[in-house]
Amino acid sequence: MALMRLFPSARLIITAAAICLLLSTNIPYSDAVETTTSTQQNTGNAGSDRAYDDYDVAVIEKGLFPFIEQILISQNLTPEHTSLLLKVAAGDADAMFTAAKELQSPDSDKALGQSLFGDKKHSKLKFALQLCTYAADAKDHTLAQAQLGRIYADGIDDDESGFKLPPSIERALHYYRQAGDKGHQHALYNVGVLVYEHYGDMVGALQYFQGAGMLAISHPSLADAKITGYAKDAHNAMATDILRMSSQLSLKEVGDCFLFGNVDGSVSDIVNKKWEEAIVAIDVARNLSNENSDDKEEKDSSSGGSVDIKGSMIEANNALAAI
Repeated sequence: MALMRLFPSARLIITAAAICLLLSTNIPYSDAVETTTSTQQNTGNAGSDRAYDDYDVAVIEKGLFPFIEQILISQNLTPEHTSLLLKVAAGDADAMFTAAKELQSPDSDKALGQSLFGDKKHSKLKFALQLCTYAADAKDHTLAQAQLGRIYADGIDDDESGFKLPPSIERALHYYRQAGDKGHQHALYNVGVLVYEHYGDMVGALQYFQGAGMLAISHPSLADAKITGYAKDAHNAMATDILRMSSQLSLKEVGDCFLFGNVDGSVSDIVNKKWEEAIVAIDVARNLSNENSDDKEEKDSSSGGSVDIKGSMIEANNALAAI
């Protein structure tokens, strides 16, 4: 559809570098991490659901803080890394997110990942993902939630380390929506992409593209000009496709189109046209029900039931007109 040509899919939005940056986790011990990896590889597809077990907050909490305490005691870290991990141990969500990014920096004697795990890239990735998950789920950290949305939209399959995380659109939408609820513009936009690509929900996509586009008006400090442009282009393309497929929309969807039909504070010509068509269609149906209501009610009564088409259409008309 026209929409797909206007913006990169969620799969393309996240670059390889961003994937590494976004992975945040906690690992009880590096050896245990490597054991988990081989177990996942041996179980194949049957273990895909179990691949998420290590990213439950309760599981992370049991291993994260003891591991950090052990590192702080046993390893000779730089003052900067010591300060960062002390903040993580104290539950600082910003520090967790920062540590997750630091774990993905180029290997060097000063890099946190090298200090903690040496050349064990799998352990670095898993620890980063757990950190990010804990910050998102236990601390409601907006950036961590947006990052997890990206990660779960694509999944992870790192050939070098063998680290794998199956994609999960359900989880991606969960985290994107959490971030979007707090005004993360890219997350709002990507919800629109995913609900359309994976569920064919055109009206739902229209709603989220509108939210991302109008953020530049309602909360300019949270908006990015490039993403605003993506959102407006996607919104316009989606509105055009909705107009073309209007016969397939329910009455509620038509009403929702009116609510979500603009991204600049005014109602577009397309939305006005759909509104007029909806009202005309309801009026026609109501007139037909007026003409046939007596016959219809008589037939329905003879079969043991009663359907008040006139009443239901008037109710629908009033509901739509009240928007």
